[in-house]
Amino acid sequence: MNALLTAEQVAARLQIHVVNARTMLKRGELGKAYRLGRCWRVDERELEAALERFRVDPLPARAARENSLVPKKEFLDLLRPRTKRGGA
Repeated sequence: MNALLTAEQVAARLQIHVVNARTMLKRGELGKAYRLGRCWRVDERELEAALERFRVDPLPARAARENSLVPKKEFLDLLRPRTKRGGA
């Protein structure tokens, strides 16, 4: 078993307040945590795995972002009012 980290150690690693670290440990957001007496502990590997789950991909390049803002034809067709066809 790797080292069990305290809430204070987790907070220092993540550069967050210790209260937020405790809350995240209680919710299970940082992996499987253990409560030993009044102290919360988490295995170092569990914390690393949780951080990998939080990883996000960087934003796409500018050209790709600009193209993604153009609505698709199918969506525009849904927004257009429907007209009655045929003469009546």
